[in-house]
Amino acid sequence: MKPVTLVFLSARENIYSLAALSGALESLPAEGFSVRFAQDVPSLLFETAAALAAGETAVAALSFSTLSAPAAASAAAALDETFGKKVVLIAGGPHPSGDPGGTLEAGFDFVFRGEAEATLPAFVRSLARGDIPDGRVITASSPADLDSFPPGSLRWGRFSPVEITRGCPYACAYCQTSFLFGAGQRHRSVGKIRSWLEAMSALEMRDHRFISPDAFSYGSPDGKRLNLTALENLLRSAREAAGPGGRIFFGSFPSEVRPDHVTPETLMLLKAYADNRALVIGAQTGSDRLLEKLGRGHDAGAVLRAARLCAASGIKPVVDFIFGLPDETPADEKATISLIEALLPLGAKIHAHSFMPLPGTPLAASEPPPITPRTRKFIGSLSSTGRAFGPWENQERAART
Repeated sequence: MKPVTLVFLSARENIYSLAALSGALESLPAEGFSVRFAQDVPSLLFETAAALAAGETAVAALSFSTLSAPAAASAAAALDETFGKKVVLIAGGPHPSGDPGGTLEAGFDFVFRGEAEATLPAFVRSLARGDIPDGRVITASSPADLDSFPPGSLRWGRFSPVEITRGCPYACAYCQTSFLFGAGQRHRSVGKIRSWLEAMSALEMRDHRFISPDAFSYGSPDGKRLNLTALENLLRSAREAAGPGGRIFFGSFPSEVRPDHVTPETLMLLKAYADNRALVIGAQTGSDRLLEKLGRGHDAGAVLRAARLCAASGIKPVVDFIFGLPDETPADEKATISLIEALLPLGAKIHAHSFMPLPGTPLAASEPPPITPRTRKFIGSLSSTGRAFGPWENQERAART
């Protein structure tokens, strides 16, 4: 068997997915297999060249979103120009999963669609045997059991917030989560979460965060009905695993919560066990018409009620909005601005996004409407006073390229 070296291009946006993939790759034997991480394209070329010089099969791996797709295509071109067919070039992540054909056309040899905890190690084993997989788009045969894979890698020192839940039942028209991971939620068990937090604490990592499309839905049988017993068991166990010097951040970045899941009970649990006093709430728009059309499953009133509950509990609501949604009318725009104006006196901070059509979603083919001067001025005013932040300008530019 020929040794295989997998070289990941590590970037700020994919560190969480690389941690999970590294954990899954721990199932491979140490002998005859290695993983390297490159921080930029020159390092990627250097590490790939080193693997080839050692007589190994070199696999360059990129995981990326739609926002980074042009940069990924540029990296693929650099690899092809430097090494030609000597290197195997693979892609995964949200954008390749939604647009595998376009990703192959960009120069990648194989695309991993959706979850790759099982398919990536199997692919590497095949390469080591000298077998070329059938088909260039590789898809898992079944959803991953989160308990079967660690959320990071002790072997390669890759750590990230712990993914506690995967999948979402709402299938919002702009979002890839349900279309990549399914509408059924899967939860990592409390025992597995605790053991990982204990391992991180033993390495003197004191701050612990979590990944979930809706942190308060942990343990829910359907992602819609709250399971307060499971939620408290998780938070209590995490608190114990963190130890006296550790801190728990729950429902804050990189997680969020649904506004209709912000209740006196969930806030009480947050204050009892977590250290954060800010909560990320997904609103997306203040228009009830658009909320229904997007499939959000709540109205604008739920957002305002959630913010009021947060304010009464001493918790700052950080509220996500998407500007420039398809089919947005002046009335919708006015409703969004009015909702934000009602949130601000409650101490809310606005996390501003611009609509980007994401492959694999119902709105993939939608043309982003221009953000109006009124909204642009409004966001700018909030940003200048520290009441809004976010990548909305970068997203707006990327959506129009």
